[in-house]
Amino acid sequence: MAEAAAATNIRIGRYDEPKIDFYRQPEVASNIIARAITNTKARIRKRYNRIVQVSYPNRLPYLGVYGTGILALDRFAKNSYPNRWIINKQQVFTTVAFKIGSFLQKILPEKIYERVTSTISKIFGTDATEKTLFIIFSWFGYSMLLRAILKLLLSYENFIFENPRAGYTLRTKLWFIALKIFRGDPKLYSCQNALPSLPIPSIDKTCERWLNSIRPIVDDEEYDTCVKLAREFQAGLGPKCQFYLNCKRFLSTNWVTDWWEEYVYLTSRSPIMVNSNFYIICDGIKTPTNNQCARAANIVHSLFQWRDMIESEKIKPQTAASVRPICMSQFERLFNTTRRPGKNRDFIDHYDKSHHIVVFHKNRYFRLNCFGAEGRRIFSPAELED
Repeated sequence: MAEAAAATNIRIGRYDEPKIDFYRQPEVASNIIARAITNTKARIRKRYNRIVQVSYPNRLPYLGVYGTGILALDRFAKNSYPNRWIINKQQVFTTVAFKIGSFLQKILPEKIYERVTSTISKIFGTDATEKTLFIIFSWFGYSMLLRAILKLLLSYENFIFENPRAGYTLRTKLWFIALKIFRGDPKLYSCQNALPSLPIPSIDKTCERWLNSIRPIVDDEEYDTCVKLAREFQAGLGPKCQFYLNCKRFLSTNWVTDWWEEYVYLTSRSPIMVNSNFYIICDGIKTPTNNQCARAANIVHSLFQWRDMIESEKIKPQTAASVRPICMSQFERLFNTTRRPGKNRDFIDHYDKSHHIVVFHKNRYFRLNCFGAEGRRIFSPAELED
């Protein structure tokens, strides 16, 4: 509503009366340039982090070393066996390209086909293009192999049931060493694609756990009825439900996440302030001041610094037993996210960027901007306090 009210106050002057003078008001141009630089840096940083995530657990800086080594081998050891093998393999791209061209000849008109084949010849007919494609595909192919090995290592679960005080078994110790080597130095979301998917328990196991959970709270007659219902489920509707669950697991990263979020959190009508939402209590903590505004300003400043570290993925993923990474997808919606209430269920709204906070004081809401005009620098705690 504030933006709509501001829009109604715009006054359009004559075309020969410029409202923005870039010569007399250079800060306007510098503000636009600063905002463009900030947004460009954020996009580049996000794209770079995505490439790092795709190549993980391989390290992206090593791609330059790998490519330089292959080019040096081609220049100084042209007749060596490794270089001849690379030349033989990189010709696969040209062969595939011309096979695609021969297929297009059957379905495209002659004029269009000639243009397509000439373009393919210019792109794939050079040694530099073949060499570049070989470097990129072999690098990321090796990255996929390392990720498959890492995913296999992450599937090991016996360490959860071992007591660290009594000592881990030799198998678990070797697993720790192997995982430490393959894990490397991941960013916040680097391990997401390597984590194993949540398994689906079998029908027999599900029914057994359900019967064990209700046995202490029902009598013998009711328990016998539950056993009959479980057997009917195993022989009737159960296999069909299990088939649908397996299909959902194949088509999603986690078969239960969206259901859990919708039916456990968003559909629940219980108060969320003390049941779901986090909050900060500073009572009992040594602080240099009792001024509530100063303490709130320090907390807000620290949270914005934490948000910047999350967005730049400077934080390492949390781990189990100090070595096994766990899922960090919830960190993506830790900030810039609100829960929009509805009658029967709530909804989650997430925004890419936000420079303000909402302050609730004496039954009134205030929007407080926490960044400078150019959106590049967060206000200091003293500025936020003012």
